[in-house]
Amino acid sequence: IMLIIISLTGGGYLQISILQKFGSISFAFFLVHKLCIRYLRIILNGVGCDEIYIVAPMAFILTILASYFLTYKFDNIISIWLRNRILNRQSMSVQ
Repeated sequence: IMLIIISLTGGGYLQISILQKFGSISFAFFLVHKLCIRYLRIILNGVGCDEIYIVAPMAFILTILASYFLTYKFDNIISIWLRNRILNRQSMSVQ
């Protein structure tokens, strides 16, 4: 639905910062969502609560938080560190 809205409006909604943030965490979201659902269901089964109306919103929120953490607190920091390390190695070999 979002793709149709964006294409019909000429991409105006792509300027909204929350959509940009969600777009930047979408790969981590894809990788983490099944794990979050699985472990949340295991935890809630232990408590005796396995209603889909409770699991779905909690899993969505947990997946967004985990994706944000993985993207901004882990992936970006590791990428910057590796980029600096590679650039330093290349500059040392040029001299």
